[in-house]
Amino acid sequence: MRFIYSFLIIVFLSACASMHSKNDSLLAPSSITFSVLDSVLQMPPSIIPNLIEGITDNSFTYVGFPYVYSSYIGKEYLFLSYNRRGIINAFLVDFYLSKDSNSIKGSKERNEDNDGCTEAIPEHVWDYYAIYSMSIIAKLNNNGDIIYSPLSNKDLREIQRQYKRFWKENKDYPLEVIRKRFMESGGILTSPFIWL
Repeated sequence: MRFIYSFLIIVFLSACASMHSKNDSLLAPSSITFSVLDSVLQMPPSIIPNLIEGITDNSFTYVGFPYVYSSYIGKEYLFLSYNRRGIINAFLVDFYLSKDSNSIKGSKERNEDNDGCTEAIPEHVWDYYAIYSMSIIAKLNNNGDIIYSPLSNKDLREIQRQYKRFWKENKDYPLEVIRKRFMESGGILTSPFIWL
């Protein structure tokens, strides 16, 4: 049990230390932060295909944007948090399509320090930003069980195909309609992949 707690502390500290790399761009961030999410929402819909292109980034980094008020941190986070960077781009597409830039909540209420680590975040702010409990994509096996290993290059290409298909079918609609279709469909990602 001590090993698990030690591992969680190392993962958390590593993630906080890498939150604001100077070489990050909005289209290929190395982590999900409030400032990245706020910036994405201010962009025009033309950012979506650019974000989708980044889904095949197979470099490794710490992924996820865990809901800090959840009492559950399970194997999903331990074994899947060090994963492919392309997952971050898929999350940014989903976040963009699930939110309205005019309704950014709590920007002045949150306390994000210079390293990107967050302290004293009100729960309603997390309710707005954390659209998935862990914000990590996992693959399911034929029995519907989670495969506890990072995604493969082939997995990333399949996820990108799903996102490209959604964008191709919806890109000619106004943004409000695209967001409505996204929400009504339950999101873009389909089996054998799921958001945790």
